[in-house]
Amino acid sequence: MVSVIMPFLDPPKSFFRDAIQSIVDQTYKNWELILVDDGSAAAISRVATDIAERKSEQIRYIEHDGHQNLGISASRNRGIDIARGEYIAFLDADDLRDSNQLREQVPLLEQHPDAAMLYGNTLYWHSWAQDAEAEDVHYDLGVPTNQIVEPPRILRLILTRRAMPPCMTTILVRRQIFDDGFDFEESFPVHYEDQVFFAKIASQLPIYVSSQGWGKYRQHAASVTGGVDDTEEALAWRLKYLRWMADYLGKSGVHDWRLNFLVLLETGMLKSRLISSAALFYRKWRGRFRRLLAPLRSH
Repeated sequence: MVSVIMPFLDPPKSFFRDAIQSIVDQTYKNWELILVDDGSAAAISRVATDIAERKSEQIRYIEHDGHQNLGISASRNRGIDIARGEYIAFLDADDLRDSNQLREQVPLLEQHPDAAMLYGNTLYWHSWAQDAEAEDVHYDLGVPTNQIVEPPRILRLILTRRAMPPCMTTILVRRQIFDDGFDFEESFPVHYEDQVFFAKIASQLPIYVSSQGWGKYRQHAASVTGGVDDTEEALAWRLKYLRWMADYLGKSGVHDWRLNFLVLLETGMLKSRLISSAALFYRKWRGRFRRLLAPLRSH
């Protein structure tokens, strides 16, 4: 069985229904869908509970105690805790999985028992919107495909920007690795939660990478794509991610000097960028602050 975990927090109803339907339409029928409510408004929660009641044999609805908003990492962990499947898949509440995806992925993991997980390519989906300015695109994964890749090669390639981190829409993971402690870090409630999870696996366990394209990652204003822009907030989250990785690699006994060097190198570069950004902000606003403070100094 495949357990599909779908956390949600107030997605547009049409996106949410389409995401759920993409699981219902799977040609592989041995699945369950766990809808994890991360503190949504009553109207969205009602959509989820109604669907779960109508399809109770395969769809379950759960929420955090007190209907709290605990973040996407805690929500995924909550779903994993009650999952019954041998394999775990994930789907965000505005994305889609292809109808043949599970039917194609499960045999691949069964054929490669040494692989902890697998992933392939994902369509960055703009054309769902009629006024989309960008074209749909499959980005080059940047790693060898149709084979098992040993750790920590993929992680090194991602850190040097030569490879794309996988989208959650495309991965399939063995349940056993969660039982072995490879869960989601709840200190990353939104940004980089997927990359932190992937870094745990890619630093220590073999991964099967397929050339096959699976799923649609819907691109819109509310999409959360950690680390794709150069805002101070994005840089701060990436710095937190790198600091976490340095600590995790040490505690996990991952002694790959190239990987550790890359983490330290980018950490230093990001610190310099943030310091430079703060200095630029100060120079830009220094005169205005002085003028504002002048009347106070005269008293």
